[in-house]
Amino acid sequence: MNNLVIYPGTFDPITYGHIDIIRRTKNIFKNIIVAVIDKPNFKTMFNLKERKNLLKESTKNIKNILILSFNDLIVNFASSKKVFLLIRGIRDNSDLNYEMNFYRINKILNKKVETIFLFSSNKFSYVSSSIIKEISYYGGNVKKFVPKNVCKALSNKIKSLKKKNK
Repeated sequence: MNNLVIYPGTFDPITYGHIDIIRRTKNIFKNIIVAVIDKPNFKTMFNLKERKNLLKESTKNIKNILILSFNDLIVNFASSKKVFLLIRGIRDNSDLNYEMNFYRINKILNKKVETIFLFSSNKFSYVSSSIIKEISYYGGNVKKFVPKNVCKALSNKIKSLKKKNK
């Protein structure tokens, strides 16, 4: 049995939904590479270093997690690490449709790479990083959705963005 999987994503920022997928994956697999994508053409609120630091702090109590970044196709990154199993979280039908397309393309690009879909726990099925950023931007409370370090980082980042835009 393979004891190493990759959980790829943008994690902009990490939410309790992501952490739930990581914890549940740890119930199945011994080791996880949490792979943070660094896409130059993809606008993120937090830069790569910030996203990796937020991930490290938010998952510090979970053993056997390696947080890495990649700037390539996920199947190429997986091959370079000799890991051929991906974990993807699914919140709803739109996630499923989106992820199924990637699954099919990834199989064409590299037949060795398999994907396991984990459905979100009900209490996190509506939580997305985009929604969290939107709520936070307009002063809403996101403490139920993200760890304290992420709340603080969001608050600081939004203050900085609003200052810039004045």
